[in-house]
Amino acid sequence: MMTSSRAQKRFFRSLVMFVSALALTYWLTTQLPNHVVAAVKQLSAATVSEQNVPPFGWPVATETDSNHRVQFLANKCYFVGYSNDRGDPLWVVYSLTAHQDGEVDKRQPKFITDTRTQAAIVHEHYNRSGYDRGHMAPNYAIGALCDDEAQKQTFLMSNIVPQSKALNQRWWERLERVELSHFTRIFEQVWVIDGPVFSAHPVTLPNGPVQVPESCYKIFVAQKAGVWHVLAFMVDQGVEGKEPLSQYRTNIAAIEARVGFDFLPQLPVPETIKSALKQDKEDTAWRLDEVDMLPTRY
Repeated sequence: MMTSSRAQKRFFRSLVMFVSALALTYWLTTQLPNHVVAAVKQLSAATVSEQNVPPFGWPVATETDSNHRVQFLANKCYFVGYSNDRGDPLWVVYSLTAHQDGEVDKRQPKFITDTRTQAAIVHEHYNRSGYDRGHMAPNYAIGALCDDEAQKQTFLMSNIVPQSKALNQRWWERLERVELSHFTRIFEQVWVIDGPVFSAHPVTLPNGPVQVPESCYKIFVAQKAGVWHVLAFMVDQGVEGKEPLSQYRTNIAAIEARVGFDFLPQLPVPETIKSALKQDKEDTAWRLDEVDMLPTRY
């Protein structure tokens, strides 16, 4: 009788696991688009080639607490240092080059849970929160310079931070247009690092474990005729969106002090030059004055 009872329990457990696996398979194959399932599977085996590594190295945490612990995520045409503790990317790195205007695939109707992360943030965590799902790696630029699959991958929730409507749809969108259409006409290749800036005690979204930043930063790094140039911005959530871009211009050192990362750990220049670059907020090579008052689209 004891043997029969144990066998029945084992059979029951096996049946439950089998049914659960079938249910999960059904959900993955019917509730998510096929390209999303394929993309996530592909990303789990993504590798980084030497050509994709930024010349200044990956950002390095200068703080040792959990708020600065990152999970490295390699995507098609952009890379993420993700915080499972915050439910946000801490930094995103991608590069831009000049492009021909052309057709780019449509925006995704729903953002994608990144199954590589423990946080597993979902689209619905942002519902009725008062915040937009703000791209760090921009979907249009990645789509224009890479391909439709790369653009779809920018809709992974690991690439998203909460942004106010005015920040996301106005000020940030203006800067995204400038970086793709203006900066790439000045420099052959422009590297971009961006991410959130948190207060000491950030609030979380009402429907999910996503911390809300008080500001966002964006850093540009480029080289021309053997000389390195940098440009940096830090903009708060309360922006109206029509302000001059230069109003939120800052330097890399100020951002590093706020977020606890070294953004140029392997820049191939002497430390004195690197230090001067991090302090610089006056470089005119970017010709920011030509696009400072670019009008909003929305």
